[in-house]
Amino acid sequence: MENWSVDGLTGIAGAPKTRAHGMVIVGVDGSPLSVEALAQGAEMAQCLGVPLEAITAWSSVSGPYLTTPPQLYGAREAKAKSTVELAATAVFGAVLPPWFHAYSAHGPVAGVLAQQSRFAKMLIIGRNKGTPVVGNALGSVALECVENAHCPVLLVRNHRSPHLTKFVYSSL
Repeated sequence: MENWSVDGLTGIAGAPKTRAHGMVIVGVDGSPLSVEALAQGAEMAQCLGVPLEAITAWSSVSGPYLTTPPQLYGAREAKAKSTVELAATAVFGAVLPPWFHAYSAHGPVAGVLAQQSRFAKMLIIGRNKGTPVVGNALGSVALECVENAHCPVLLVRNHRSPHLTKFVYSSL
């Protein structure tokens, strides 16, 4: 598959080389909650009649004062692409709708999502519980997205059901 980049994102699974504005964006990290966020994003995109984008961010930093050697970037990017592809398959099945596109991006998750939200009607992410020691009700990514996004942010709190069913879509 041809490698290309648009707006700081690398396209996955047939994503177009140009992006429409006004889409619903979902942050996907591979957790069950992010898969649920993607399913809810699909419903929202259908209701609004707009495209849906799933974005997985990957970082070259693996810990405080540690950086990933450049030769391992490919492995991290491949893992990010696999993560978003698995989430899309969990929501849509083997055939992806034409209004869905997936991307990966190098950078901190919250920063990537906040930056990409400037193109979006809505940003949807899973909500982790936060840190009781600090007293945050939101996790750090959710908090940063809520504070810095350029569009409304929908936080998905928990699963609707223990068994996610495939999303049935109609064309836009």
